Amino acid sequence: MKAAQQTQKTPSSKNILVKFVAHSGLCSRRKAEQLIKLGEISVNNFIVKDPAYDVQERDTVRYKKQVLATTKKEDFVYIVLNKPANMLCTSFDPEGRPTIFDLLKNSPQLARLRLYNVGRLDLNTTGAILITNDGDLAQRMTHPSFEMRKTYAVTLHQSISEERMEQIRRGVQLEDGFVRVDSIMPSRGGRHSQTVFVTLHSGKNRILRRIFEQMGLFIEKLERISFGPITKKGLAAGQARLLTNKEVASLRESLT
Repeated sequence: MKAAQQTQKTPSSKNILVKFVAHSGLCSRRKAEQLIKLGEISVNNFIVKDPAYDVQERDTVRYKKQVLATTKKEDFVYIVLNKPANMLCTSFDPEGRPTIFDLLKNSPQLARLRLYNVGRLDLNTTGAILITNDGDLAQRMTHPSFEMRKTYAVTLHQSISEERMEQIRRGVQLEDGFVRVDSIMPSRGGRHSQTVFVTLHSGKNRILRRIFEQMGLFIEKLERISFGPITKKGLAAGQARLLTNKEVASLRESLT
């Protein structure tokens, strides 16, 4: 394959390469940018390493030997799935362990699509996770500048006092920085509860487990109730549904 020099472009196009690759369903926008910078994407048989390259209608974009075509907006799908425990948030596991995508295999409508999850939940964390073929939206939802609001039901190995909850509200210093939750409240009235609802924006790895461990408390069960404006309400463990047009609009609005 010819290297390095990109093909001639005109100012008429606004379909930048990173967006084109993500909208092809190949991968998320973040991964698309990585592939482009690594020289894995070509336009008209020339490697293009500029994610902002303007793709023209006549251009042929390839990942290795695979010709890419953008997914039309009307072909985008948005799914909320209630993830069970002991399932990985990945499209493939080399060890053959079950993944959330195994739950979608029986749907002919979804089987032909290249889908990927928006963010991840730990192996033993359950609850709402979004799946889509809209790479641009997925990238924006997981980008640190947006930090989507998430609510979890946290079941602890023992009850937590109001004093401990107030400590968490004020913020906790972890090894990778200071973190504060948006809110924490017990699942029922009274000063002590074993289950609390926590809302936060931070996307740091294992953030809730680390916050409670800092308080000397350990999580027995962690369930994500909502991700942005989307909830898992009405879905049993392992069930999924398509988002309504109203929910998709609400999701997009939350990112503006």
